[in-house]
Amino acid sequence: MMTTSSDVLLWIDTETTAIRPEEGDLLEIGMRVTDMTGIPLANKYGGTEFSRVILPKEGINLNSVSLETIYGMHRDNGLVRESLLSGTGQDETVSQTVEWLSTVREVLTPDRLIIAGTNPQFDLDWIHWHLHDLADYLDGCTDYHRMDMTALRLALATLGPHKHEHTTHRVDDCLERDIHEYQQTISIIRHTKE
Repeated sequence: MMTTSSDVLLWIDTETTAIRPEEGDLLEIGMRVTDMTGIPLANKYGGTEFSRVILPKEGINLNSVSLETIYGMHRDNGLVRESLLSGTGQDETVSQTVEWLSTVREVLTPDRLIIAGTNPQFDLDWIHWHLHDLADYLDGCTDYHRMDMTALRLALATLGPHKHEHTTHRVDDCLERDIHEYQQTISIIRHTKE
């Protein structure tokens, strides 16, 4: 696959209460845009970042599948409380995300908008299950290729010990980690080519 200078990476992360979308709730979504080397791209408003805490339509479903996740990481990092008290509804989340993405596409006019992240298919599955109209929009404006940080980390591990940065399991933190590790990987590849 050949990339062009106008290809753009759309980094996506979600925070959820379960592994499978049919068994839990979507609590947070975040996105970033960078060039193919991981450098943030500013739109005319200066924004390269988007994130929203989401209030599930019927509140947070506490079941045996979600209890461990909620009372582990998402209770401790404050996401459950924030979702219940000040989260944006699902419909508003969709409209705000589409508006942000439309601006990104209008300003950057990428040849391809390539979804990136740690296991981005996981995030897309949750978006398809809980935010249908956003999923339809993404299907219509993104390339079918994916930049999966999990694959890059596994490849780097073959070269020797690879330190994987841990996060607070909030989208802003996870996206910053992913982009930072991606930039480091690009640097390693460039150094190896020289």
